[in-house]
Amino acid sequence: MKIIYLILALSMISLIPTHIKADVTNKYCPVTTNELAEEKFSLEYKGETIYFCCNGCKKDFLADPEKYMAKLDSMQVASSVESKPHEHDSSNAHGVATQTVDDSHNNTTDESHGHDGEADHDHDTDHKQTSSLLTFIGKIHPLVIHFPIALVFTALLFTGLSLFFKVEIFNTLSIYLIYFAALSAVLSVVLGLIAGSNASYPSFLLSSFEWHRILGISSSLVTLITAYFGYRQLSQQPNGGVTIYRLVLLLNAILIGITGHLGATLVYGIDYFNF
Repeated sequence: MKIIYLILALSMISLIPTHIKADVTNKYCPVTTNELAEEKFSLEYKGETIYFCCNGCKKDFLADPEKYMAKLDSMQVASSVESKPHEHDSSNAHGVATQTVDDSHNNTTDESHGHDGEADHDHDTDHKQTSSLLTFIGKIHPLVIHFPIALVFTALLFTGLSLFFKVEIFNTLSIYLIYFAALSAVLSVVLGLIAGSNASYPSFLLSSFEWHRILGISSSLVTLITAYFGYRQLSQQPNGGVTIYRLVLLLNAILIGITGHLGATLVYGIDYFNF
């Protein structure tokens, strides 16, 4: 019984929320400079957490980080100067001078953060976003892309079993799987192009993004070619041998593996696969 009580106690402890809400270090978005930053829109850059007013501003920041880091630095300097208390001399002359400096500083701060009545920016127009429908459709790409990946590698497994056990049904199943893989690969490419049209990556990821797009299209084409050779084999056409099908299928799996690696690099970073 004591063991049961101990397990229950540990389970209750695990349910205690441990998440501590982070403080937003930069009050205003470094891209627009006139809208409050929010905790949910943030990223890590050179060991520092930067907060934004929306995801569009995050993408703009990644396109030219140093430009907006300079803005952020100037905003933080202005904020620190604003927070310092001002000493006022009792004499009129000094009081007038101090008031003038304070007014000038306050006007500058208001203009930089849009407190003078400037309207908030339009998240779609200012960031040149595509329509919300296309943006949503592009988000389906990571879901659909798993179908051709799984189907191609499963087809490769079945054709390997056919080669090892000399059972023809495995090879037939492999070809039917490639048919479905070809259809889902075409759909994945279309969704990927939609998602990529609204994507923005920092300069060190641009090469990975371009190669991911090129190899993604190439993998789709090779999947269609694999399906074609599978069809020739099933219909027993001349030069439709199983060896050609297997070789093209192997090439297809290699291309998809490299493309998937590049896709993961865009999500987790260049060093995600290091030990």
